[in-house]
Amino acid sequence: MRLAPELVADLLTHHPRIARALRKNQLVDEAILREWLMNVGRRSAVERLAHLFCELLLRLKVVGLADGTGYKLPLTQVDFADTTGIISVHVNRSLRELR
Repeated sequence: MRLAPELVADLLTHHPRIARALRKNQLVDEAILREWLMNVGRRSAVERLAHLFCELLLRLKVVGLADGTGYKLPLTQVDFADTTGIISVHVNRSLRELR
């Protein structure tokens, strides 16, 4: 859903709590972006996958789809490769190492 720019400007001007919430959301998004830039640029394949699993755990816990011990993850090694920027063969080796 898209909001008209005028409506957003009105919300930001007349509803400071909404403005604060939007700003916090933007800061969280920017922090996640920085982590993923670091993930692709500086971390090993094992570190990239571990970071992905940890981030998914935290996000799924927030929405009630994970507990402290794990979560369902119906993804293929090709999906992991695409997400982390490594080739699927390397994903296989890295998953074995993480196990």
